[in-house]
Amino acid sequence: MRKLFNVEEGSSPCANAAFMNLLQEKSPEAPAAQNEKVRFTTPNASSTVEPEDEDNIHMALWAIVPVKPLRYGKSRLANVLTQDERADLNQRLLVHTLDTLAAIPEIDQVLVISRDPAALAVARDHGARTVQENGANELNLALTRATIVAKSYITGGVLVVPADLPLLTPEDIRAMLERAGQPPVVVVAPDRHHQGTNALLISPVGLIEYDFGPDSFERHCQRALQKGARLEICELPSLALDVDLPEDLDIVGAQLTTEFE
Repeated sequence: MRKLFNVEEGSSPCANAAFMNLLQEKSPEAPAAQNEKVRFTTPNASSTVEPEDEDNIHMALWAIVPVKPLRYGKSRLANVLTQDERADLNQRLLVHTLDTLAAIPEIDQVLVISRDPAALAVARDHGARTVQENGANELNLALTRATIVAKSYITGGVLVVPADLPLLTPEDIRAMLERAGQPPVVVVAPDRHHQGTNALLISPVGLIEYDFGPDSFERHCQRALQKGARLEICELPSLALDVDLPEDLDIVGAQLTTEFE
């Protein structure tokens, strides 16, 4: 197993030997990256892959992974991690997310959207398709842009998974899929504070608009109910923990310490 990020002991308050030895990537054996690497430059751009025949679609599911620039994401960790350390952390979290999604055969495609060429290159190296984020730096707009691409391939549903869930496992993703069942349905995984949204499954595509941001958990639930969709809540400790603040790193370390005892 590879460490999620490497820093020298003592270089920051969080860089202690116990934490850095325990905070390891738990990615499953992932299939080899696809030889075909597709990059979408605009939502309506053509690619070397033809959209699937609608007659052959069996509730195709795409996972969408939004990624901030690797060197500038997780700015709230600046007091405990250097910029290089944060970039390394962000890249390892992205790879961990992609490897986890690649282990789920029910997910037909993984699509990464980012304004960062480095993040998009990492995604393509791990078999994901990519969309260059343009315009305003706004998560909901970026996700809408990526969803347009997925919908053009006659996708039956989308699963939004951010790239900052260090404890994410294939079992977490399967739990989301098991709760989905038949559309129309919205499956929401809240953060540990029951304020944010750490994963969101929507079927059919476009059933509700994205509303990420403060208190997005409640808003996504309300949007689902307003549409008359079945609402499922998926609460799992490993899905609920994202890494935004220094104390989140401490919690991850404590969780992994418990697992290895």
